Amino acid sequence: VKNRIRDRRTNQKLAQSYQRVSYESYYLFSETFWHADQYLEVIDDISISDLKSFIPKLLSQMRIEMLSHGNLDINEAIKIGDLLEKKLINPKTKASKKITERSMIFPVKPEYTYRIKTQDVNSAIQFVYQPESSNIRQSVALDLIQRVIEKPFYHQLRTVEQLGYIVWSGYQQVNRVDGFYFIIQSGVKDPVYLQERIEAFIDDFYKKLSSIPDEEFTKFKEALIKAKQEPPKTLGEETLRFWSEIASGRYEFERLQEEIKFAEQLTLDEIVKTYHDVFINPESERKISIHGFGTTHKIVAPKGTLIKDVKRFKADMPFYDNSPGKISERIYRN
Repeated sequence: VKNRIRDRRTNQKLAQSYQRVSYESYYLFSETFWHADQYLEVIDDISISDLKSFIPKLLSQMRIEMLSHGNLDINEAIKIGDLLEKKLINPKTKASKKITERSMIFPVKPEYTYRIKTQDVNSAIQFVYQPESSNIRQSVALDLIQRVIEKPFYHQLRTVEQLGYIVWSGYQQVNRVDGFYFIIQSGVKDPVYLQERIEAFIDDFYKKLSSIPDEEFTKFKEALIKAKQEPPKTLGEETLRFWSEIASGRYEFERLQEEIKFAEQLTLDEIVKTYHDVFINPESERKISIHGFGTTHKIVAPKGTLIKDVKRFKADMPFYDNSPGKISERIYRN
């Protein structure tokens, strides 16, 4: 078992450059996420006796969150929950608090870059923008911006400039914090150049955004609403939707309906303003880039401030509060 875990963690370093920068970005932005290197530092020293002595400690701190839906009534669900508690929870121990991961609050200035070397021939960049705060209306606006920007971004940087086969952009929420990412993996250009071209695209697209015809904007909005209204095709899809609310600690099980409501209200002016605040305005723009230099590219100094010591950098940075939300009794009883 130890060998399998060691091999899996070691093989992470052999992944493609775009996978490496995505992994490193999550490690950088998360407060308590353990890095693969940290696992490798300790795994050889762990014995079977260590494991046996740890199991009671683990069980003493256990808490249960359970999702029941489908062909179950509330009484059956409660019985299952009672059975799990009886088998796994020691009634003499105090219930542990829910542990939620927290995301870093990006600074407005300076602009930071984290750099790694990869064992891939290609280089890659993950360039992440973080809005000033997170709320449902902003999340929906960024989701719509993703739909508007996705094809032009790919066309310009993949088809026209031919920077690489992997050219992605999109809205993403991590630990209940909004973010917007741009990823390129390239065998022809280094990450510093890739960042310059991403920023050039962002600036140029802002000039075009406000002139999108009303009919075209309406199509984007209707497509977003339709996607959110699409019912789950399987029980598994529905489970994933519900469980994401539990895993995040948000517990907003009616959030999708709220997102649809806000999507219907969105205007092009609001989209332009959100784009300006997140990507353009130097007084509110917050961004961090992760550069992965492949074996064929020489290391180039970044435009921003280089993060040399990740642990110290994370220790000096503030993190968002990610306290668990409250479960609605009304939703629970339905």
